[in-house]
Amino acid sequence: MAEGIRRLGDKPRLIDGDYAGVVDADVAVFYGFQPNVRRVMRDYVLANKHAIHIDLGYWSRRFRGSRYGYHRFSINSHHPTDYFQRVKHPQDRADALGITLETWKHGGSHILLCGMSEKAAGVVGFTYQQWERDAVVKIQKATERPIWYRPKAVKGHNYPRINGTQLNEPCAIFDSKGYPISDISRALSNAWCVVSHHSNAGIDAVISGVPCFQVDGVALPMGLADFSKIETPKEPTIDERRQWVNDVAYTQFNCEEMRAGVPWRHFKDEGLIG
Repeated sequence: MAEGIRRLGDKPRLIDGDYAGVVDADVAVFYGFQPNVRRVMRDYVLANKHAIHIDLGYWSRRFRGSRYGYHRFSINSHHPTDYFQRVKHPQDRADALGITLETWKHGGSHILLCGMSEKAAGVVGFTYQQWERDAVVKIQKATERPIWYRPKAVKGHNYPRINGTQLNEPCAIFDSKGYPISDISRALSNAWCVVSHHSNAGIDAVISGVPCFQVDGVALPMGLADFSKIETPKEPTIDERRQWVNDVAYTQFNCEEMRAGVPWRHFKDEGLIG
C-alpha cells in the first residue's frame, strides 16, 4: 500500500510499533481492528482526518495464504456501508471474481442466525454472544420458525448453546493454514432468511437468493435491519443485486493492485480522501 501511495506522488510514512495517539498525517492506513488501531480511527475521525481500515476481503480472500488474496477497505468506519453505493460502479471487477447470482428463493423453513467472534463482538460493543441472545428474543416475537444458530468458526472453540436455537456448527474441516473451510451453502439451502450483525454470511445469502437481515455491513442495503419484519423480508430485484455486487467489488483490492496504487487512486477519484 505504501508503494502504491508513493507511486501516485504522495508521501507515506510507515510506523513500526504502537500508535502513540498523535494525529500528525492527513490519512491513517491500518490493518485489522485490534484495540490499538481502533484508537487510530477514532482519533483521526474526530480530528476531521481520514482513516482507512483494511481487513480480509469479502470474496477470494485467500490465495496462497491471506496476503495474496483480496482485502476489503473502509474509510472512516469499520464498514463502507454508508458510502460504497454513492457511485454506480461498472461490472468489470465483479466479472473478474466470477460471481454468479442465483434465482431469488421463496420459502425455506428456518432462520439462520450467524454469530460473531469474541473479538468482533468487542469491536461493536458487546460481550460474546450478547448480541445473538438479544436477537433471538426479537426474532421469536416476530416468528415461530426454528432458529439455527451458526457460531463464527474458530479452530478448537467450544460454542455455548443459546436458548431457543438449534446449534448449526461450522464446518470442522480446516485448510493447511488452519483456516476454516466454509460450508455455508448447506445451511442456506433451506433457510427462510439469514440474520447477523455484519457477517459475510449476509453477502452469501444475497448472492444465493436468500433474504438478509443485518445491522451493518455491505449486505445491509439488500436486506433489512428491523427483525420485527422477519416474515416480510426485502426482495431486491436482480438488477439491484447485480449493481450491489459491482459496488461491493470496488471495496476490495489485492496486493498487486495496492502496489500499483489502484485503491489509492480510486479513493481519490471518488472523493473519499483528500
